[in-house]
Amino acid sequence: MIKKNASVKQTTLLFTAMILVLFASSVAFSSFENSTAVGVEDKEAKLVLVNSFGYRITTDTADNNSQKVFNQGLAYSGTLFFLDQYYAIANIGAAYHTVDATLIEQDNGSIQLSDMLIGVGTKGFHLYKSQRDSVSAFAKIFNVLPLSERSRNEGYRSIPSISGDLAYQQGPWGFVISAEQAYVFNEFDTNVQGLYNLQSAVSGGMTLRYSHRYFRLQYSYRAGVRTYMDNNRLGGSGNSFSVTGIINQNFWASVSTTNVNYLDEQFIDVWFYNPFERIYNLRMGVTF
Repeated sequence: MIKKNASVKQTTLLFTAMILVLFASSVAFSSFENSTAVGVEDKEAKLVLVNSFGYRITTDTADNNSQKVFNQGLAYSGTLFFLDQYYAIANIGAAYHTVDATLIEQDNGSIQLSDMLIGVGTKGFHLYKSQRDSVSAFAKIFNVLPLSERSRNEGYRSIPSISGDLAYQQGPWGFVISAEQAYVFNEFDTNVQGLYNLQSAVSGGMTLRYSHRYFRLQYSYRAGVRTYMDNNRLGGSGNSFSVTGIINQNFWASVSTTNVNYLDEQFIDVWFYNPFERIYNLRMGVTF
């Protein structure tokens, strides 16, 4: 592996400044919206903690091998809602792999720690609202801490990302336009296979969804460009479709299919397209 020679301090400061400016703008706009709605009346600050536990199993149906590899994992997510409009979130979990029903042994045991995600975001504030429909804006800032063996072997130090959504809602139908920028801080220019590591990723997409009391249907299309440490760029696009069943406000299960994969199998939301994969996910969770 090639050790990085270029300093990342300026890039880090620039990216951090961009994140802070966008989030501060979001806070200021939301504060202005609240002040115009309630005048000088102070709202009671509320802290609400929501805990979620989930299980997932994923496989690639385009893989023609006779023995199917299943990626499985358990995860905990804690979300703290504050100031009515904002939330802080932390995700952590563990992953393991099976071939058919046989657990795969790895160097440091069968079950591996997954990367940890931490971040802050807005619950959304209305740009327009009527009895018939509404337009809302959302923003979030996440960072991935490389706790998994794979990420540490690749030399990932940190993966900050910033994203925004613009959502239109009319009754049960919703349409969302989204954009995301992520940067990968690497210890090395190349990975253990001698390939150049990912440096950054930018993507955008559209989502059409239908929400019901007991289920939700969602179709997404996403396109983007990934930049590697040698400044080579790779672009592409992909789609996903999911069906989520809502048993009640605490229990849910979803099935989805996609050819838009992620840098890691669980939390890192750095998009890329693989035309040779067709991934199916089954997820179940409980929230309290």
